Amino acid sequence: MKSKHLYLLCLVCSGFAANGQLHLAQNVQIGPGAVMSTTGDVTSGTSILGPGTLLLNGSIMQTLYGNGFTVPALQLDNPANLKLGSDVRIGSLLTFSEGKVLLDTSDLIFSTSAAHSGAGNSRFLVTGGSGSVRKQMQPANGVFQFPVGSDTLTGNYTPAEITNQAGSRDISVLVRNYAASVPPEGNVSSGIDRTWQIWSNGAGNASVALTHQFATEGSAFNRNAAFVTQWNGAAWTTGTPNAGTNGGQTHTNILNIPAALGAGSYFSKSSDAANSLPVGDIRIAAATISAFPNPFQEFTSVRISTENPLQLAYFLTDIKGAVVRTGSFNAGAGQSVHPLPMNALAPGTYLLHLNSDSSNGNDKATIRLTKQ
Repeated sequence: MKSKHLYLLCLVCSGFAANGQLHLAQNVQIGPGAVMSTTGDVTSGTSILGPGTLLLNGSIMQTLYGNGFTVPALQLDNPANLKLGSDVRIGSLLTFSEGKVLLDTSDLIFSTSAAHSGAGNSRFLVTGGSGSVRKQMQPANGVFQFPVGSDTLTGNYTPAEITNQAGSRDISVLVRNYAASVPPEGNVSSGIDRTWQIWSNGAGNASVALTHQFATEGSAFNRNAAFVTQWNGAAWTTGTPNAGTNGGQTHTNILNIPAALGAGSYFSKSSDAANSLPVGDIRIAAATISAFPNPFQEFTSVRISTENPLQLAYFLTDIKGAVVRTGSFNAGAGQSVHPLPMNALAPGTYLLHLNSDSSNGNDKATIRLTKQ
């Protein structure tokens, strides 16, 4: 069956395929072993019944408007990725065959019994916006791996595995890039260029295992001395060096998961217990950008990771808004580093304002710099 706009009112599916937009109105059921597939966008006005699978297998990016309803089993087989247009709940299984799910500002919710399969370096949930991944009613001693990454670049898969040591509760996770830090920025070189936010609807301890990619490590990061650290509102916590390591990429610490999204919900890694860490990097025009070292004494550099060549104009202001420098960065595909001399400037706080004329993502961003 083919249609550009297909509305389903009441259907018990044993097998169904659609090309174009699919609107699920009410009383839609996918039978055992059955697959409902579409190459277009999906808008849900009801929770899908039955144990069957909704397969999204387009060749251009698809959008799923879940509107908070439940999809029992969702399978993604689209190299151009899937974007969430609103919240969606997974009833039993999310299967990654090909592609990533971009949450943007929407939440993806796993029910109490839901699981996922197939996640990896090119197949994960992208939490670069405000949207998060939530596991409902994770039981005491229950283990769940949140298959998250900060952007769509292949190799940015940074999952968080949470073993709940408190009572049954919802736990939410995201890993993303920040235009402004909440905890104070410190020793960038001994940390990694990612920060997770983990929170719950009830405070309590959990074993937090975070996996990073080697490309995100600072120049002085020591995998054999690294530990998972948490911002407690005043300082970064310490941990057991090299605890729970897995080839140097995964480290574990038992920490308190807060009951709300806030200062205590920031987690990262460090290999230097004596210094604080930065909080993340930023995104602009589908590129990932960070400044290191930061704080600094004489100079800092801007690191740009992008799949396509990118030109960024910038102007640097002091804390009062006076412009002290202007220029541009020309970044080729991949990762590039651009020195930013600061030796002629007085110690203090500066704001690096970035602008892009690209229509692919945010076109403006700001990085806070601290010269010591």
